[in-house]
Amino acid sequence: MKFKLFFKLNKKFFIILLINIFLNIINLFYILLEKNQIIEYNSVTIWYLILSKNIGEILILILPIFIIIGSSNNIIEHINSRFISHIHIRLSKLKNLCIEIIKIGIFGGLIVFIPQLIIYLLCLIFFDHHHDGILSLSTRLGVDNNFQFIHMNLIQMFLYGVMIALLSTCISLIIKHKYFYVLTSIFVYYAFTILFYISIDEKLYFVNFYSPFSINYNITFSYYINIMLITIFILIFSIIYLFIEKFVEDELYA
Repeated sequence: MKFKLFFKLNKKFFIILLINIFLNIINLFYILLEKNQIIEYNSVTIWYLILSKNIGEILILILPIFIIIGSSNNIIEHINSRFISHIHIRLSKLKNLCIEIIKIGIFGGLIVFIPQLIIYLLCLIFFDHHHDGILSLSTRLGVDNNFQFIHMNLIQMFLYGVMIALLSTCISLIIKHKYFYVLTSIFVYYAFTILFYISIDEKLYFVNFYSPFSINYNITFSYYINIMLITIFILIFSIIYLFIEKFVEDELYA
């Protein structure tokens, strides 16, 4: 019963997650059906190709839209729900909304993380994993082998999803209209992506925050992970400030 309620309240998250898993599995079959032999079906290389070729190339570009749609509306719906509006202890109200913010961040991370984890496990199960297919890229990113490369990439993917989800949540507290703030979140993301890539610094190109295979620099994973952690903390503090400003302060000083 509780799962049915949880699914009903977060239906968009599960739908987007399933779509992302489905597209990645389709890309797996598509790559395997290509006529050229892929380095003896090495598991690491196939995972890398699924991430970066064919459907993978498109997913990299549209994944932020998946994250924003899959984790959107939760905070607004929670604020406007009867459950929250009838809590008279303000501390409990703030606590519940902070839990909701954490949940949105986790949803955003899982939309990115789970599909690639499933693909990784499938590659390990069905293909050889003793061949160093992308070792040169791994060592350039500050790890010792291909599997460390994938594990660090999965961590980075999760943080990327959290970051984009919190960006959308922050904008939702500024723009209350549920459709307009989703469109605004998407616009802001792609505007910053283009700006950083063209005008400021290619090392801040947001696509590299998802997977750094396109970089031309000797940058380690810790560089991107630290940037994302700093951004996540800034967004969390911004969300808390905006929430207090818009939804608590009026009640406290009424």
